[in-house]
Amino acid sequence: MPAAAPGRLVLPTPDGDYVTVENREGVKTISDKGEEIEIRKLSPEERARRRRVKNAVMFTLAILLLAVVIFIMTRK
Repeated sequence: MPAAAPGRLVLPTPDGDYVTVENREGVKTISDKGEEIEIRKLSPEERARRRRVKNAVMFTLAILLLAVVIFIMTRK
């Protein structure tokens, strides 16, 4: 396991590799294979938009499933 610098945390990944996470005020930085990625919290507007998209997808899948079940049940 690699050593972590002060203010950093080393976490194992499912594939056996390690990821370094740095915690700053409101922004987290993840280092993976030399590439640094900043992760931030989503704004309330972004969360609401993602929730609407997820709800629309789930509603569509539920209607399709219901249509398939009705089709199968009404066949003779």
